Amino acid sequence: RRSDATDIAFTDDLDAALTGLVAVGLPVSNVCGTGSVLSGTDLLSLTGGNLGVGESCTFNVTLQVPSAAVPGAYTNTTSTVTADVGAGSPATDILFVEAVPIFTKAFIDDPVSAGGTVTLEFSITNTSPDASATGIAFQDVLNSVTPSVVSLPASGYCGAGSTVFFTTNPSPTLIFSGANLAAASSCTFSVVLNVDPIAQAGIYTNTTTSLSSTVGGREISTDPASDDLQVVAGPTLTKEFIDDPVAPGDTVTLQFSLTQVEGEEGGVPATDITFSDDLDAALTGLVAVGLPLSDVCGTGSEISGTMTLLLTGGSLASGETCTFSVTLQVPATAPAGAHTNTTSAVVATVLGVTTTSIPASDDLRIAGLTLTKDFIDDPVVPGDTVTLRYTITNDSPISSATDIVFQDNLDTAVDNMTGLGLPLADVCGTGSSLVGTSANRVLTLTGGSLAPLASCTFDVTLQVPAGTASDSYNCTTDIFRGTIDGGLVIFENASAILVVSSDFLDLTKEFTDDPVGPGEAVTLSFTVTNLSTTDPVDSITFTDDLDAVVSGLVSTSGTLSDVCGLGSELSGTGLLSLTGGNLPAGGSCTFDVTLMVP
Repeated sequence: RRSDATDIAFTDDLDAALTGLVAVGLPVSNVCGTGSVLSGTDLLSLTGGNLGVGESCTFNVTLQVPSAAVPGAYTNTTSTVTADVGAGSPATDILFVEAVPIFTKAFIDDPVSAGGTVTLEFSITNTSPDASATGIAFQDVLNSVTPSVVSLPASGYCGAGSTVFFTTNPSPTLIFSGANLAAASSCTFSVVLNVDPIAQAGIYTNTTTSLSSTVGGREISTDPASDDLQVVAGPTLTKEFIDDPVAPGDTVTLQFSLTQVEGEEGGVPATDITFSDDLDAALTGLVAVGLPLSDVCGTGSEISGTMTLLLTGGSLASGETCTFSVTLQVPATAPAGAHTNTTSAVVATVLGVTTTSIPASDDLRIAGLTLTKDFIDDPVVPGDTVTLRYTITNDSPISSATDIVFQDNLDTAVDNMTGLGLPLADVCGTGSSLVGTSANRVLTLTGGSLAPLASCTFDVTLQVPAGTASDSYNCTTDIFRGTIDGGLVIFENASAILVVSSDFLDLTKEFTDDPVGPGEAVTLSFTVTNLSTTDPVDSITFTDDLDAVVSGLVSTSGTLSDVCGLGSELSGTGLLSLTGGNLPAGGSCTFDVTLMVP
């Protein structure tokens, strides 16, 4: 033909081929030329098709085969194709329907909370009316939020010989095999899974492999089964004594914060939030004053109690935080030191699920001793010495501290690092001593004493071994304790970071009088430092490309002599060059250059 075809149309009676056969996802536009439409469910209809000379169009339709369809071949024929240039012949094809098993899965008792359990149910149906399904098998690789099983179905769960195996290598996986079903029969079986206690709230999709089987002698593959697991989480609780250390007999403020995590699809609120806090278990005689307080965490909530605090009726929207404080009375007989106070778990209701969140904890510090330490002149070069400074403070306004002791094993930080000049006498009170043991690799303070609100500070020189690698080393004390009001009290230890660097020199520079305008002068100051406290350094050299900073930036100072040791020289205009620098152990030099900005 030599002309275009327009108004192309045809119909296709799906129901006439197979009762209940319908199209899904229609209508669809422009399937056979601009303006064409394919529509319908059990009767398909193409209208408005158009094709140029020699053109063709191809389009697909997804059909839903009825679940009751009997396996067999079903002929499907369209109407005659009509168009403005004439009619075309009908199209015919045969639809083959096989008896494919139906496979589904569902988490039947979610949403669930982290740390709980969930039941995963599987169903398999043999749709063949006259043939058995044998060799049914599939696998299910579980999400990280369900890492282990509580129970598996017994053997024979889906016909004689059916088994299930759980493995964690390489990841948690359920392996189902050997299932078989008689014609037109089905089986349903369940697996109970643990939900990870630290699982985050959210939606987790779990999908199986394809289900394989043999039906009527034909090998069949059924699409994977999938379902979403919803995990909900309750509020997280933190607590802090915000104004300790305090003296015996004083009051202290205990602050609580509850936060509900962000949830899925607009957020998940938490209601009926509750927890308790046994104050007396932390410190005998510690009690709350000024309670109850209302509406501290949502309308209708209340914090009450004296020796044991109790929050009831709390509520939070998704992502919301409530913070409230309770004033506590410290007993006059409270011993110095750190007293750990821990709440109960936090219980709440989220989407009808009872959730349990971990307790919160903090230490109440009753005024006593604090210890700090600091390497005051690092970084240090391997083979050199470094100064370690200790400070001990008695925070108590009324009680003296005696028999103060701590130990510092230097070897745990840097192998074979040792103290020099030991022992040191009267470092923290008359009669106190800092001694070295284990070839001076372990430092021990003994006999320390401090009056109320007094402190002591003392230094010890350490030798860093020559072979020490450049790195940062954490050094922590041990067994820091003292006697206060006749009782031995253990206190928090101190830590410090020692930086060891094999780089002997440190170079810094600074424009000391900028900002400046174009055509003005500016001063550039250099400082070179020898980090070694034992070895001098010579032949020091460096360059500084001024033109790389601002094109045309030059030095107007000319050649400067002896700027960094006798015989050293700084020269150049656009490129500065230091040569012949030399410094004694621990020495440094600073020199200025005048630059002209273009």
